Order: sequence, then C-alpha cells, then structure tokens
Amino acid sequence: MKSAHYFFDQFSLEKLFFLFGDPHFKKSNHRRRVINQTQLAIYAYILKPGGKLYIITDVEDYFNDMMSHLLKHPLFQQITDQNVLKSDICYSLIQNSTAEGQKVSRLQGNKYPACFQRVDVGAI
Repeated sequence: MKSAHYFFDQFSLEKLFFLFGDPHFKKSNHRRRVINQTQLAIYAYILKPGGKLYIITDVEDYFNDMMSHLLKHPLFQQITDQNVLKSDICYSLIQNSTAEGQKVSRLQGNKYPACFQRVDVGAI
C-alpha cells in the first residue's frame, strides 16, 4: 500500500475498503498496519473528496488503533449518522461479504465497523 499513489491517480478512487486486516499483534509490528498516519496521507491522495473509507475488524484493540489514527487525520471525517449508514449498501455489505466476516458471524463474535468520508479541502 505504500506505493498505491504510483498505481492510482490523485482523486481517482471513490471508495476504499479495509476488511478484517491483519492486526499485527506484536507492538514491534504495529508500523505494518494498513491504517497509520503515513498510509492515511496516501489514501487521502488517491481518494476523491467526498469518497468513503470503510473499515471493519473483529479485534477491538486493532479497531481502536485504526480509529485513533483516522480521527486524528484532518482529511477524514467519521460518518456517524445511523440513517446515512443504514442507507449505504457498502456499509451493510462489509459485515458479511467476506469469508472472515461470515466466520465471525458463525462464531457469534463481535464486529467493529466504521465509515469515514474524505474531506473536501475546498469546503474547509
């Protein structure tokens, strides 16, 4: 993902999905997580203003780490309006559309989803 900006033009993607990523439990490997401040700058570069970034995991600590990075980043704003999320087909699909999501449901585990929108800098 570090070289995503070489493959995608600026503002070329409408949506990015990070579904049940590897949590890299060891503290020394946290820098390898797909959501961190450096990676978010790259994602903001390739994501259109108004575009959406979806995350979901079954590991609460990993979710909290991703959320802390996303909430700190000035170019991403969390979508918290439940009506907007319910009407977003992608938000409902991320819950069970992967083998990992289905496994977590089968085992009755917890899922931690979130959706963020790329801020339009011109609107600030």
